[in-house]
Order: sequence, then structure tokens, then C-alpha cells
Amino acid sequence: MDIWYPCFMQKPFVTQAELFVSSSDLEHPALHALDDTEAVLDWSKLEPILSSIYASKTGRPSYPLLTLFRGLLLGVWYRLSDVELSQCLYRDLLFRKFCHLELGGDVPEASTLGRFRNQLVEHDLWERLLGEINRQLEAKNIILTEGRINIIDATPIEAAQSGSGKGKDGKPKRDPDGGWHVKKDSRGTLKSTYGYSVHTGVDEDGFIQRQTVTAGNVHDSQERDTLLLGDETVLYADAAYSSKETRDKLERFGIADQVQRKGYPLAGRALHAREAQPAALGARQQAQRCNRRYPCWR
Repeated sequence: MDIWYPCFMQKPFVTQAELFVSSSDLEHPALHALDDTEAVLDWSKLEPILSSIYASKTGRPSYPLLTLFRGLLLGVWYRLSDVELSQCLYRDLLFRKFCHLELGGDVPEASTLGRFRNQLVEHDLWERLLGEINRQLEAKNIILTEGRINIIDATPIEAAQSGSGKGKDGKPKRDPDGGWHVKKDSRGTLKSTYGYSVHTGVDEDGFIQRQTVTAGNVHDSQERDTLLLGDETVLYADAAYSSKETRDKLERFGIADQVQRKGYPLAGRALHAREAQPAALGARQQAQRCNRRYPCWR
């Protein structure tokens, strides 16, 4: 009995050599998208800050701390969960290049990235690292502090271990340090994510000014004071930060209030953001886009 195969099955399989990346591929413009970021910073100034985290000498060798930190920066800039970040590090040449990971070599697993982030937060190093980055950018006049604005918001990051129940080893599948982040999206749909919240303050050009990481169940407004700079001229934020306490504090510091007001019933419908406070419309979208713009230093 004759067996018929589709025509594409009759074509010869691609030779093994052609499956690998060539030297010309490595010069593709897409792989130079983060070169400015690489060049503008003195990364050696960040290593002493990272060195206070003890790298275990037992078990699997640790990845360089700077490699892990670069990976976390990519996760923040591109709004990736730890699982997504680990996958991108494995298959994305741009990410491997930026993190100094060898082609074909191992990449940090999602759990490794999550534990490293927790260590940075526990040692109060995350804010110190971002502070050093901004100090360097200010010294080069890439970002300016005088007359700056502040746009704040929180973004959920799904934990590497977000399942329910227990694994075969009897340990919970869910990261004990995480929490449920529940918030409505731009369409008003309630979305839940188990993991962490990245609270970010950026300027009008998308440069990160301050950032903290908390469990996902920490309300956005709880990190308001941490994200406030004190010398900004205006604060933009969504309705999650709207309160009398916020308004009083901004007035006390002389900061223009552009925090979106919470909607109120009006003729049987909720007050639209455009009616509540036009100047604050889009502040949340700007803050959420910042992480994609931050690496593109000009």
C-alpha cells in the first residue's frame, strides 16, 4: 500500500549547521537595541552594592549577581513575569547579550530570579541600585531633577510558583512571599494575579525615579510616600491613590495635584475619568509604558 506524504514532507531537512546563529546574525540591528543602555552606565559601580548578598558555595554554582540584576531590569522594562523572563533569557539573543549569558548555556530559572529579587528587597538593595543608576544619569544630564514631574503606578508580576495545593515534596506550590493583586484594567474588568506588585515612579520621559517591590496584596496607595520625591512639581496617579490624605500631603509640599479622582454616581452612571480630571487621564498608561522606554536612553 502506497503512503502519500504532503509535498513539504518531501523536502530535505535543514542541515544542522544552518540551524545555528551565524556571525552575521549577531550583527543584526535588533541585537543592538540595548547597546546605549550598556554603554551609558558604569556597571562596576553597581557590583559593590550587589556584593553584600551572600552567594552560596554549595549546590549549583550561582550566576553572577550582575547577570541576575540585569535580568530583573529586563523583566521590569518589558513587564515580564519571572516565568516569562526565564523563557526570554533562553530564547532571546538580545536578552542573552545584555545579561552576558553564553549562547547555548544555562539561564536562570524563574524561581532563581524570584529568590534573587526577594533578597534585594530584604537587604534594601533594590532602591540603592536604582538610586545609583539615576545618580549616573543625572551626572551625565540624561535626566534632570529640576522641575520634574512624577507619575506613579503599580504593576503586578506573576510569581514563578502561583499554583494551589502542595507538590510531591509536600511544600506549597504557591510562593509564600507573594499575594493576590486584584485590580480593574482599562476596560473595567477585574483581574487577579498572584505574585508581587512593582510600584514605580517615573518622569515624563519614562525614566524610573523610584521603585519598590511588595507582595501583590499590598494596595497601591500604601507605597505612595515611598514613591513621592518631595521636590517634584506635579504628581500624576490613577484613582487608587486618591484620598484626602494624599491631597493634603501634596498641598503641604506644594506639589500640583493631578491624581485621578474616584468616580461618583452621576445620572445613574459612574463619572468618567475625562470628566473627573482630564489632566490625569492616561497617567497610569504612561507609568505602565515607562518600563519599555527606560532602556532607550538617548
